Amino acid sequence: MGEIENKHIHSIWIFTNRTAIEFQKFLADENRLTTVKERFGIRQIDIQPLDHENRNLTGESRISSYTAKFIGHNNDNLTIPDDFRVFPL
Repeated sequence: MGEIENKHIHSIWIFTNRTAIEFQKFLADENRLTTVKERFGIRQIDIQPLDHENRNLTGESRISSYTAKFIGHNNDNLTIPDDFRVFPL
């Protein structure tokens, strides 16, 4: 895979309606969001809703494919310890 230069996380988050509302409130609170970003060394957060119509030629969701793009690399050399992690643990 080569040297890892741009460390970032691809993830899909699924919320209940109530949790989604609370999460949106958190994102809107600039002070809380800044505190969390600084605490964990996060430079940027890019949140995008799933587009259920955005599919590749074989019909799979592009977002799930993009989220899992390192699995093939990980088959040969376990550079990244987890392909998937489901929370809460």
